[in-house]
Amino acid sequence: MAFYLKNLLDELRIKSYVKTSGKTGLHVFIPLVPVYSYEQTRKFAEIVGTILRRRKPEHITMEWSIEKRKGKVFFDYNQNARGKTVAAALSVRPTRSATVSMSVEWNDLTDIVPMDFTLMNVPRIIRKSGDPWNNILKEKQDIN
Repeated sequence: MAFYLKNLLDELRIKSYVKTSGKTGLHVFIPLVPVYSYEQTRKFAEIVGTILRRRKPEHITMEWSIEKRKGKVFFDYNQNARGKTVAAALSVRPTRSATVSMSVEWNDLTDIVPMDFTLMNVPRIIRKSGDPWNNILKEKQDIN
């Protein structure tokens, strides 16, 4: 389902980065030029979610109620809210297996499960493959 978002952002010519949450989800980041207000970026996330929901209503929801979103992927634009926290890339999560919020390449999503990355294997993975977010701060873009 994440590829629906990737395809939409590609249509809009917006470069995006993805990471695992360290639990079951994914987080998508869009590096921006620092000209947009909090309200503008939050509204942008809501509009993107609305487009996805309209294109794929059988697969994507923005419904807050867990009971009403069964069988669908939850697009949580509300994560873009003041006071919300997000696990930083490469941070260890409080899980039994010490899972890690891991920056990944979009094309790797078909081969991974978000909880595949742990404190025990991430250092080796980074040494072998590098950090796919290495240039994220150099990729600031205008979404106008």
